[in-house]
Amino acid sequence: NENLQNRHSDILYAARLSGREALLYLLLEHKSDPEHLTPLQVMRYMVRIWDQHLAALPKQKRGEACKLPVIIPIVLHHGRDGWTAAVRFEEMLDADEDLLGALGEHVPRLRLIIG
Repeated sequence: NENLQNRHSDILYAARLSGREALLYLLLEHKSDPEHLTPLQVMRYMVRIWDQHLAALPKQKRGEACKLPVIIPIVLHHGRDGWTAAVRFEEMLDADEDLLGALGEHVPRLRLIIG
């Protein structure tokens, strides 16, 4: 984001996952108070990271099938009363567990690590 370009909180690691080379982005989001829409906010950040990753590829590679790097979303929270807001993306949706189960893979799944 242009407004945040002088702030760098994401960490990029190269690692081996399941026997293959992988890029791991640790997306660190700092919160002093729980915010219900944090999973949506973090998901937006993840999409921006993937967009930037694709934009950095040479033009001839952008049209090919390429794999996106893994992003691990971590929320650093230091509030006194603990994290009481949504941790999973689907907690923000107007759907009960039965509906979410029926929709299965058609609903984005994201679970934040709260630390």
